[in-house]
Amino acid sequence: MILVPPSDAQTRRDTIIDALVSVLLTRDDVLMRKSMIGLLSLAPMAIPRMTAAIEDNSLSPEDCVLLQHAIEELRHSTQVGKPTDSLLDALLGGLRIGNKDLQQLAIRAIACCGPQSVDFLIKAAAANIRQPGYCLRLLSAAEEGGHQPGSETRIDLILDFINAKNTAVRDRAMQLFYSFARHAQSC
Repeated sequence: MILVPPSDAQTRRDTIIDALVSVLLTRDDVLMRKSMIGLLSLAPMAIPRMTAAIEDNSLSPEDCVLLQHAIEELRHSTQVGKPTDSLLDALLGGLRIGNKDLQQLAIRAIACCGPQSVDFLIKAAAANIRQPGYCLRLLSAAEEGGHQPGSETRIDLILDFINAKNTAVRDRAMQLFYSFARHAQSC
C-alpha cells in the first residue's frame, strides 16, 4: 500500500502537526524534546491547531496542560524556521512507539515532508539495523511514503541491507529496492 500525501498544503501541514502533537503526548522525554523542535519549525501554524485541540475537549486534562505548556514555549521561542531533518527526526519518534495508530499517523506525516524523507528514512533504518522491528517500520515508511529515490545514494543505502542478519530486514530492503527499480524503469 502506498500512501499518497495530501495535495493541499494546509492538509499536509495539519497532518504533520497532528503527528508531532501525538508524539509530544507520549510523555517520553526524548521524543517530547524532538517533537518540540519539530513544532518550532511550524509554530505559526501549530499554535492555532494545538489551541483548537485543547478547546474541543477530546483530550485528557493532563494532555491539555501539557499542550498549553508547549504552546507557551512555542510563543516565546525565537527559533522558528523551515521544516528540517529535526522535524523528520521528531516524526520518527512516532514509529518507535508501539502504538499502531501513532505509527500510521507518523507515516502519513512523513510522506507529507516530500522526497527528502525517503533518504532520511533509509539512513535512519541503516543506523538502526540492530533494531529489526524499528528498522522494518522505517523501510516500510520509505516505500509507503510514495516518493521515489532520485539518487544512486539511496540505492546504495538499500543495497547495504543485503548483509543484514535479520532476514525480514533483508527481504524488506530488497522489496524496497525492486519497488524503486520498477518505478525508475517506468519513468
